[in-house]
Amino acid sequence: MIPRLSAKAWVLVADGGRAMVYENGGDALSPKLVEVRTRELSNPPAREQGTDKPGRYHDGMSPHRSAVEATDFHEEAEKAFMADIAGELADDLAKGRFKDLVVAVTPRALGHFRKAMSAQLKQHIVAELAKDYTRQAPADIEKAIMKELQGA
Repeated sequence: MIPRLSAKAWVLVADGGRAMVYENGGDALSPKLVEVRTRELSNPPAREQGTDKPGRYHDGMSPHRSAVEATDFHEEAEKAFMADIAGELADDLAKGRFKDLVVAVTPRALGHFRKAMSAQLKQHIVAELAKDYTRQAPADIEKAIMKELQGA
């Protein structure tokens, strides 16, 4: 079965720092994306968030020392942002605001989103597109998503 962008379906368009949620105000053949909400994350580069050198520790009684990987605060903020988005969408689903969800998220952010989403939300996803549409106009997003769904 080919996934479709049904009427009243929601579309999540996001990357690690920006997320837009749209509702299809049209139908499956001629979608019309209407913005529901937009969120942006204020997340400076990792180099500006942490300045300490990575830690080191001794491997027990041996003379060997091992390095500890530095925390990537930028990446951690992106994970938390996508978890917040997944939580908001789960709340919207529980309130009956949408039935079908199309997810168009950058590959890295999609991984964070998949880990954070609930089982109920996962059941309502009709298509996942690992693409970046965050800087495109809604009309361009409609066309791109329809093209992707028809090619699926």
